[in-house]
Amino acid sequence: MKARSLLTTLGLSLAVLSSVALPAQAETKTLVNGPISAEVSYDPEPDSRFVNNVRIQISRQGQTLLDAAVPESNLVALAARGEVPVEIQDLDADGEPEVILDLYTGGAHCCTVSNIYRYLPDQNTYQASTKDWRDYSYRREFLNGDAVPEFVSADPRFAYQFTSFAGSGVPVQIWNYRAGRWTDVTRQYPARIYNDAFRWWQSFERVRRENPNHDALEVRGVLAAYMADKYLLGQEEDGWRRLRQVYRYSDREQYFSELRSFLRETGYAR
Repeated sequence: MKARSLLTTLGLSLAVLSSVALPAQAETKTLVNGPISAEVSYDPEPDSRFVNNVRIQISRQGQTLLDAAVPESNLVALAARGEVPVEIQDLDADGEPEVILDLYTGGAHCCTVSNIYRYLPDQNTYQASTKDWRDYSYRREFLNGDAVPEFVSADPRFAYQFTSFAGSGVPVQIWNYRAGRWTDVTRQYPARIYNDAFRWWQSFERVRRENPNHDALEVRGVLAAYMADKYLLGQEEDGWRRLRQVYRYSDREQYFSELRSFLRETGYAR
């Protein structure tokens, strides 16, 4: 009886153990570009595209120069552009490639974060900088024909500012990365700004055409983005003239005042 009881207890214990999900083993992805090797490791979240405990290791000619945890990298998705969720590219044409690791924090509409690692030859190590793109991520494009990519995104400060997130307009925003620093270079690309302004004005016209009984909340956001673009183009007087012609809602003066203040606070109105 004792032997049978012991076997029964052992069998139940094994059954309980077998029903408990064991933690997933850490995964590692490695990318090599010439003498530079970048290895990303992480713990997969069971039955999810999210991961935990992201670490990055960067080596040059076989010597490890950086081995560090990626900040705020629990329950994130690897915003991979391919099999390996890390890239090695010279972002500022100085002859020294940077290592780029993008993470996505999840949620209804948030957020892409770029972690960029730059080599410091005097210290023989890598220095990290972080850019939070918030809701709108980015595209890397070569806008002026040189070897330096621009980061094309949108200004997240406009989200929710004048209406709901879905109704918000967000003006184009273009960034350069140079020697570890980010610079807003949007004003250098007037053709892009013009196309963006045209897009927001067309959005306004579409609301008026498709819903004649719309209220102000349906157009406040897109018109704010339009006015931001007009300021970037140096055409703010024309923008205000057109806005006064079409914005006939009951909150007209309050909206104009709030919009002027916001454009000053965010640096569009100088």
